[in-house]
Formats: sequence, structure tokens, C-alpha cells
Amino acid sequence: MLKKIKVENFRVFKKSNSEWDFPISNLTIFCGTNSVGKSSLIKIPLLLRQSMGLQSEKEGRPIYVGPHVDFGNYESVITNGLNVDGYTIELGINESLSKDLFDKYCPNVVSDESTGEVNCNINFKFNFCLQNKKQDSEQSDSNQKDILKSLEVEISWADGSKGNKISFDIQAETR
Repeated sequence: MLKKIKVENFRVFKKSNSEWDFPISNLTIFCGTNSVGKSSLIKIPLLLRQSMGLQSEKEGRPIYVGPHVDFGNYESVITNGLNVDGYTIELGINESLSKDLFDKYCPNVVSDESTGEVNCNINFKFNFCLQNKKQDSEQSDSNQKDILKSLEVEISWADGSKGNKISFDIQAETR
């Protein structure tokens, strides 16, 4: 289940400390005046979903216009057109995973006796940036590509009285 959404430099959500960290529960209601980001928050998981396909020419790139959402382009996603290095989307979920997934690296993990599953919190942090960012007005827009720069994943679980976690970071290959 989705437990949190955190964004930086995405649409109206300008980068700041933890101001744009939204906890999600079984019933979450976003309310506010027009143009404060309610729809953007709701559409973020859909943007990631439509970008997950295996389109060879767009591999590793967000798909802003697709069957689920239409965000326009990179420039319309960046906060107020700021000249920033990119934007970040972080999703936190709570999920029960099979103990079999832990056996190789964490053989002592404690699972629920009735289900054989381990209750985990999983955090995904997607960092998108503009590759080949224009350095001057002479450079062509066709050389610029928005890409997934890195993906950070952290899986944590309670194991008796102590907490445990596995983290890994995947960096994009620049071409």
C-alpha cells in the first residue's frame, strides 16, 4: 500500500527541506485552492506507471504524455520553469514480502508464522535530470534528453526488537 509521496522541484513543489512530504493512509483527502498541486500528487504514481514500459527509444526516460496522464513536457514539470538540475519523486509503500526473498542474505529474518511473510517498508526515490543541459543559447534542444539519473531503493523491516534495512542505488549510464 502506498504510504507516502515526497516531491522536489515538481510542478508547484519547489525544493525545500521536508515541506513536500505527504503521508498517505487508507483514506487520504487532498484539499486546497486551485493550482496548489492536488492533481499533480494524485497523478505522480500514474506518471511512473506509464513510464515503466519497455519502449526502446524512451528507455530510462519519463513519458509525460501517455494513456494515464498528460504532463506536457520536462519544462512544464519543473517548478515554475526554474533552472534546476532536475526533480525528485519519492514513493514509500508498505508490503508483505515472502521470507524466501530474504533467506540468501538475511537468513535470520523473522516472518509472520501464519503467512511466512515479512512486513516491509519500501522506499523508492526517483531522480530525474536533463542530460546534455544547454550551456548556451547556441546549443540545440534536440540534444537535450530528460532521463532517470538514479533510483534509490531502501527496504526496511522489524526483526524482533531491532530494525534492519537493505539499500541500493542505481545510477544511469550517460550516453
